[in-house]
Amino acid sequence: MSKKLFIRYLGTVNYLPAWEFQRNLALSENDYLLLLTHNPVYTMGLNAQSKNLLFDPSCSKVPVVKTDRGGDVTFHGPGQLVGYLITSLSDKKVAQFIFKVEQAIINTLKNYSISAYRMNDYPGVWVKKDGQDKKIAAIGVRVKNKRTYHGFALNVFTDLKMFESIVPCGIKDKGVTSFKELRVDVSFEDLVKEIYSEFLKVFNYQDFSYQGINYKETSFNSTDSKLKLRLQKAGVEVKNGYYGRKPEFVISQLRTSATFLQTQKVLNFYKLNTVCREANCPNRFKCWAEGTATFLINGKICTRACGFCDVTTGKPEEVDENEPKRIAQAVKVMGLSHVVLTAPARDDLKDGGAQGFARTIQAIRDLNAHLSIEVLVPDFKGNEVALNTILDLKPDVFNHNIETVLRLQKAIRPQADYVRSLNVLASAKKANLVIKSGLIVGMGETNDEVFATIEDLASIGVDILTIGQYLAPSRSYSPVMRYVTQSEFDQFSNFAYEAGISYVQSAPLVRSSYLAGGALKSFMGGSYGLVNQG
Repeated sequence: MSKKLFIRYLGTVNYLPAWEFQRNLALSENDYLLLLTHNPVYTMGLNAQSKNLLFDPSCSKVPVVKTDRGGDVTFHGPGQLVGYLITSLSDKKVAQFIFKVEQAIINTLKNYSISAYRMNDYPGVWVKKDGQDKKIAAIGVRVKNKRTYHGFALNVFTDLKMFESIVPCGIKDKGVTSFKELRVDVSFEDLVKEIYSEFLKVFNYQDFSYQGINYKETSFNSTDSKLKLRLQKAGVEVKNGYYGRKPEFVISQLRTSATFLQTQKVLNFYKLNTVCREANCPNRFKCWAEGTATFLINGKICTRACGFCDVTTGKPEEVDENEPKRIAQAVKVMGLSHVVLTAPARDDLKDGGAQGFARTIQAIRDLNAHLSIEVLVPDFKGNEVALNTILDLKPDVFNHNIETVLRLQKAIRPQADYVRSLNVLASAKKANLVIKSGLIVGMGETNDEVFATIEDLASIGVDILTIGQYLAPSRSYSPVMRYVTQSEFDQFSNFAYEAGISYVQSAPLVRSSYLAGGALKSFMGGSYGLVNQG
């Protein structure tokens, strides 16, 4: 059976997170073609010589990164299409692999009437410009544990002046060129499709999945909100969305009980915040009636403005140093066996609020030794020190939500990042933790994009996945674009199991921390299937 190629057009990604993402995906058995652009950066391969860098890196505004690919020094920046093919490969077939990468690019250029070729002893793709050999695509790869990463950089609208500060690829007597310098009109949208089509043919892939950012600019009405503008740019027809009355199957029952009132009393007594209350979770009455709640630490004001979340955005209050002890006491009074801790994004804090998680975990363990702890964390802007603060404490479940598909990331969660979120989850996986993530559907995504996102989560090693229906808190938020049927939720669940995720909760009212203790027990016990929401 032929392998499937997972094609992802990521848009602009900084070099270091993209490098980390490749290494994380290389740990899986899946094949990926990542297509993207980088912000300006000079990269030096394993064979790079410092003399080929014609400036002092300490005085440069453009960073210089020593990387582990082959080759010498090159430039990456806007207007350049970078491609990273991640696949399994015998060390003895590296030359054949590079030949195929070159061939896919040569075939692509031929589709634009550009006659391209190889040169002996000079990896890459070359063209004639003013009678001279000029490189239009650089190639540098790495094979580790029989998995490839790194790849090619194709100059499209690239500012070629940036190459004047280096000896490109260490070749003194040959220059570089681009589509633009060759006076060939091309759009990134068309080029991405041409490139991946040729890779599918040259590498003989019979099946693929694709998801990517939206390419097209849209004309906007100046009276539209920033959220609406972002949604339109992402291809969401906001005028077709709706608010108002919900279908019966997504209306939760608002029932109080003695246990509900007792839970509310304990939370009020200890002056604790919960995501149940602050985010208006539809399951609050059910969960509180069962004596459980998801504690919201580090205050209740978020520094980010996601288009789906009802947690208040604004200037956060000072961190309450006594909060961890009060949470631990409340946990003991409530007799919980599984605790879920989450927090708003605190980009105002140097560590993003990581110490708040650490103090709370430790306080709970000091008073309540025999329980499991689940953390649902923000991305800490990719701060490794902050992330390791939590990983070192080994919570029983590490949860970070991807929330939505790649195309909608910048529209729905503009201060977050798809690659960064997957790298955060991968870091927890490498720390040997149970990792969990969640998706909200109904915000304008397609089912194929949901499937592709599940593939990415599975490739990173996610163990537990939650998928639920988006419900707009008010007209100030992203509209509901569709109500997903239970049949579709079942399809998502079945697909996730087939992709290798061990435990899935997929139903309209499922939320990230919904019946979290039961999900962990089922995962640890090897039990599969949907959790009943009745």
